[in-house]
Order: sequence, then C-alpha cells, then structure tokens
Amino acid sequence: KVNEGEVIILEFEIGDSNTTDLLLSLWTIMSGVEGFAEMVYVYDETLGKWPTLGELVDINQRIILFQHNGPACNEGEGCPEQFHTYYDYVVESTFSVSSIEDMEKTSSCALVLGNGGARTFRECKVYIKYGV
Repeated sequence: KVNEGEVIILEFEIGDSNTTDLLLSLWTIMSGVEGFAEMVYVYDETLGKWPTLGELVDINQRIILFQHNGPACNEGEGCPEQFHTYYDYVVESTFSVSSIEDMEKTSSCALVLGNGGARTFRECKVYIKYGV
C-alpha cells in the first residue's frame, strides 16, 4: 500500500447555497471509487473533539471533506454527512494581499475568518493580487 501514513483534507467551494444536489452528486462519484468511502472520516459531535492525525491514520479514516459557500450542512439541509461545513471547524487568515511586501508582514497570517480563531483547524493561505 502507498501513503499509509498520509491524511488528506479536501475543501470544496460550492458557490451556491441553494442546492445540495452538487454535494450529493459529488459524494455519489467519490463513494463509487473502491475503498474511498471507508477512508472518509465523519466528525462525531458526541466526542467533543477531533481525532489527531495519528488517530485518523490508526483507524484508516484518512480523508476529511469540507465544503463552504454551499448549503448549510450543519443545519440539516440534506448534505451527505461526510461533508463538514468549513467555517464551523476552520479558522483561516485573510486570503488576499496587494503585494509581496504586505504578505511579509506578520499580520498577513492573522486568523480572522472562522469565529476569531476559536476553531479546531488553522489555515494560513494567501493569494497575491497583482494590478489592483
């Protein structure tokens, strides 16, 4: 087997909060891949915390699916349970700056999106906008 110690986190930007059809179709395709569905971790609210990456590897549920700008999966809108609503669990930095100099400032990775830093996962990503 290849990459047995790896964890994959997939984030999908849906772009339409009025449909669950896209997520349902996407899950149908994904779950049709042999062994994929068994490797997807579904967060258990009753545990009160996410497993560590090592724990995910140990139980061989090494894929986590997030979506944002789509339906409110956390509000029971018919989403497949495998898709977690991104900003319920993730906090991230501002995602665009005007120059490389702005990116080099310590504030470019300030955690500002996702409940002010009170989330389990942290993400720092920056897109540089040229010609703005």
